[in-house]
Amino acid sequence: MIAPDKVSKKDKKNNMNTDMAKSVFIEAKYYYKAAEILEKEREEDKLFPPVIMNATFACELFSKAILYRKSGEKVIRGHSLKKLYDNFSDEVKIQIQTYQKFKNMSEDRLVKFIDDIDELFEFWRYRFEYSNYSAHYSFVLDYMRALNEIKI
Repeated sequence: MIAPDKVSKKDKKNNMNTDMAKSVFIEAKYYYKAAEILEKEREEDKLFPPVIMNATFACELFSKAILYRKSGEKVIRGHSLKKLYDNFSDEVKIQIQTYQKFKNMSEDRLVKFIDDIDELFEFWRYRFEYSNYSAHYSFVLDYMRALNEIKI
């Protein structure tokens, strides 16, 4: 009889986090693709709200995939894009800051934009309840694209 290799608890946890990161990343890609497809038809078909919702949800899922892979967290809860960003390592933050559309933006300005879109998904789900709303439309799409490029 051949005995299976002994796997340490640390290795098991790392494998679980890697698997979770990959699963969440794949899910994020679905929303990313939907946002990109809808973006092409946005003006013609008035698809602005679904583009924003898909893009912000993709941002949330990409952020969680990155955190699962890089932080070793077992479960990541919450929907705040700003809190997720705050939990990124310096390495990940630098990758985001060097994304082509953000290269000329200060870190403070980038963080301000992320703070501005923090609860955008929830807001746009119920936008009919609000009289004033904005989205930083191009920033949301650029942030989604930057997160998509982070290697997990």
